[in-house]
Amino acid sequence: KIEERNEKEVFDERLKILKVRNPAFEAVPYKFVKGIICELGIIKPKDLAKKIKKNYLWLLKS
Repeated sequence: KIEERNEKEVFDERLKILKVRNPAFEAVPYKFVKGIICELGIIKPKDLAKKIKKNYLWLLKS
């Protein structure tokens, strides 16, 4: 069973037209991770930093 966490952890506004889910997953050791599923597709762990720099550079700037 996947734990459903509080929706306010990811989106704190209450909109009647929007249903927010916040499923929590267990921590998995890096050696077992074969791919990271996201809006960019399935990313191999070794390619993740490159994809973040290319598509989400703003995340790295403080």
